[in-house]
Amino acid sequence: MASTSKTSRHSQFGESAPSASTSGRSYDVFINHQGPDVKHTLATFLYRMLTNGMGLRVFLDSEELELGDSLPTELQEAMRSASLHIALFSKKYAESRWCLDELSFMFRTGTSIGPIFYYIDIGDVQYAKGGYAEAFELHQKKGRYDSEKIEEWKYTLFNVSHNIGYVVNKKEDEDMLLKNITYCAVKEVKKLPFVVAEHPVGLEETIKDFELATLQSDGLHQNVQIVGIWGMGGSGKTTLAKRLYNDIYPSMEKSSLILDVRDAANNNLLYKQKKLLKDLGFKSVSIDNIEEGKRFLHVT
Repeated sequence: MASTSKTSRHSQFGESAPSASTSGRSYDVFINHQGPDVKHTLATFLYRMLTNGMGLRVFLDSEELELGDSLPTELQEAMRSASLHIALFSKKYAESRWCLDELSFMFRTGTSIGPIFYYIDIGDVQYAKGGYAEAFELHQKKGRYDSEKIEEWKYTLFNVSHNIGYVVNKKEDEDMLLKNITYCAVKEVKKLPFVVAEHPVGLEETIKDFELATLQSDGLHQNVQIVGIWGMGGSGKTTLAKRLYNDIYPSMEKSSLILDVRDAANNNLLYKQKKLLKDLGFKSVSIDNIEEGKRFLHVT
């Protein structure tokens, strides 16, 4: 079981800027949306399913912002920390400079952005046509934004709308979307807890004893800690490790639980090394043999 504290976050599709959160809050998913179009429908449904249903930390401004928050700073911190961004493109999306600025910021971080086209033609988003063209014309007429800013917004829309996403044109699409986006979000964030015994006996008492003996020791947050769990086969060592991991990983920026290490040492240790590196954020690292993996893990 390996973990790192909250210092930076990476994505499968790129590397985001380090989180510089001053609020201490971090998120798994950030929902970018135009309030009047989807705030009380799809955006809220997604928020509730991902938070209540899957236990993910999701940023939806109406749910997460608090009185006194600095809006631009809070939004940037939330976007930097998220592993996945969801952009809900709706009919009035381009009318909001907040939506467009958020999207541009998310795009610059390099973190994965999943587009959802909510009762809107994909071509209107990609090429700034229809209502999106009208919105940009209105921005220009008001004179609040120069042509460079508007071209930046169009460029970002063009690129993000070419990502693999979902199209919603009817109620049935919404129902399927909620299932699919939940699967994709969990796969991207990788925050599903491990399954522990359905009816464990004595596990809670063991957890308390373990925490008293190790997890509350001095210097835990400053030093690396190695803990050995010893016992006969079938005595519950793996069950205890999985339960401890489930309790700890939400407070960690990166974490990994490697099971069946003894079997892997005899058969496919290289695969386990690659999994550990990937879980800890080194997804672009390529190792070809076990010794190379040992060297990289040692310096990491």
